[in-house]
Amino acid sequence: ASAWSPESGAGLPHCQLCGQRVYPLEKQCCNGLIYHRSCFKCHSCRVQLEGENAAMLDNKIFCPIHFFELHEQLKATSSKVVNGDFDCQRPPTTDRIRSVSC
Repeated sequence: ASAWSPESGAGLPHCQLCGQRVYPLEKQCCNGLIYHRSCFKCHSCRVQLEGENAAMLDNKIFCPIHFFELHEQLKATSSKVVNGDFDCQRPPTTDRIRSVSC
């Protein structure tokens, strides 16, 4: 694998949604997966999210409102237990923000 360089973008990870290269300043991590901040949107309402306000279910990103709505619908119609993961955060920019390992 090539080392990262600004000119070529070689060695950069690719966004899980659009497949394009993700540069460090546009990086959003969730569950160890990498996204562009602009691609990191609720699957239902398409609102752009910050990691700490996101949940994942079946590899889809949801805002808390739509995650809980979906969770309640699935609980009512299925015996399958549904677990969402709210452990998504941006790469650290201050001491108070911690990143999920990407």
